[in-house]
Amino acid sequence: MRGACLQFNIFIALIAGISCSLHCYYCSDQEGWEIYDPNCGLSGYAGNKTHQDTCSVCDSCRTYINSDGTVLREPCFGGVDGECFYSDYYTICFCTSELCNNDRCEHCFGNRNTTTS
Repeated sequence: MRGACLQFNIFIALIAGISCSLHCYYCSDQEGWEIYDPNCGLSGYAGNKTHQDTCSVCDSCRTYINSDGTVLREPCFGGVDGECFYSDYYTICFCTSELCNNDRCEHCFGNRNTTTS
């Protein structure tokens, strides 16, 4: 019985580790930020390992496109794949696969009916 419990606990730990971590790009092209990367705002951003973040509780990545054109990419929780959020100051898009937040939310700008503030 003791061996079965140990195996079960190891199995749960492995499943939790696989399903709860997601790599996202984590950068901004706004000067002065600790995560500054002048290339962060480029569509097709590929960054480097210093501009990726693994979040153990995050289930999605997001990209902010600010009204001044600057970009912030980061991990988050609760985003729905392909969802867009709009305000007068920024557009945010969400995605749910590894390093998926590498575009400039191009899919959002043709369909402003998705979600608004």
